[in-house]
Amino acid sequence: MKLLQLEHIEFDVTVENKDALFTYLANKLYDLNRVTGANEIKEALLKREKDISTGVGDGIGIPHTKDSSVLFPTVLYLRLKEVVPYEALDGISVKDVFCIVMPTSYNKEHLVILSKIAQALLDETKAKLIRTEENKEVVFEALKKEIMSV
Repeated sequence: MKLLQLEHIEFDVTVENKDALFTYLANKLYDLNRVTGANEIKEALLKREKDISTGVGDGIGIPHTKDSSVLFPTVLYLRLKEVVPYEALDGISVKDVFCIVMPTSYNKEHLVILSKIAQALLDETKAKLIRTEENKEVVFEALKKEIMSV
């Protein structure tokens, strides 16, 4: 099973708040058979979020966790239809969400993927393509190029 697949990318996702976003992510991961239970992974994401917000700034959220409910390392990318308040470090609401879930033993890989996503988003050209391109396949290929070498 690959870390990132085309069906891991969604545009125009509608959620009302951060809790609904986490529910959406958990259900998506469960529906994709990437985790053993939606409730378990949502709780793991929320627990991680209590440490410090995963709203990294500039409208980007990167909720991530390692948990025993994770069957396969997975990255999801959601582009929200409307911004959602997120308690981000810069106070800006989130519109782009990169969710990373890993089995508990994946310490190094977890950090490498976080780093690769951050690097891609620091590159203005790559970030603009990922965050604005309307063709899901183009976004998939761009993200795959950035993170699939893990």
